Amino acid sequence: MHNRPPDHPAVSLPKPHGPKAHPGGRHSARLPRATHARHATTDMYMAHRHVGRKPNWWFVAGCALFMICYFLPWFSAGGGSLLGFEVSYYVPRVLQAKYAAPGLVLASNSLWIFAFIGVWALFALGDEFTGMRRSKNRWWLRLVTAFAPLIALVFVIGTFAMLNADVLAEIGRGVQSAGAGTAAVGVIGIFAALLGLSSFGLWVMLIAMVLCGVSVAVHPRPAPAANHAHHGAPAPAH
Repeated sequence: MHNRPPDHPAVSLPKPHGPKAHPGGRHSARLPRATHARHATTDMYMAHRHVGRKPNWWFVAGCALFMICYFLPWFSAGGGSLLGFEVSYYVPRVLQAKYAAPGLVLASNSLWIFAFIGVWALFALGDEFTGMRRSKNRWWLRLVTAFAPLIALVFVIGTFAMLNADVLAEIGRGVQSAGAGTAAVGVIGIFAALLGLSSFGLWVMLIAMVLCGVSVAVHPRPAPAANHAHHGAPAPAH
């Protein structure tokens, strides 16, 4: 004979009625701790998604001035002016047409690096706004943006320093004849003489550098715990 299971179990369990009949329902009383923990975790996650920060207006203003100064006069002499984008576009052509010397093509084309200051400022400005929702604080990006003109100037001076002394002397005489107040002797002398011809576009760039430099120190760090409390969810444990 085969052992057959009984037709009815020895102990019959009562069937759930009322709110307990629907474990996932609104009034479910089964596993209250797990349900509450799940809702708390969901609220915490949704609150964390909305954590953000306001834009750093010092940095925004500095990047805007960097892009604007590229279309302003950088140098003025003899009733004429040289705009920022003309320094990168026209000056290399004039130097290569007037002077023929080894290394002049590299030195003159190095002026294109000034054009990338505005492009870098545009990239940094976009990163500032896109990083607001993620509470990103790339202080190093603001620092590099503040010193971008100095980095570009050092690179240009280094390329012009490789030119022949005779070519530098001719370029210096050309700068001095344009109305520079000081003698343009050597690479440093040429760039120092150009400061005597500077226009308000370079001063706008200087203001942009100061604003971006200040933004590194005054930008507050995001505080996710405060935002969680504002949304009514508990702050995550550290």
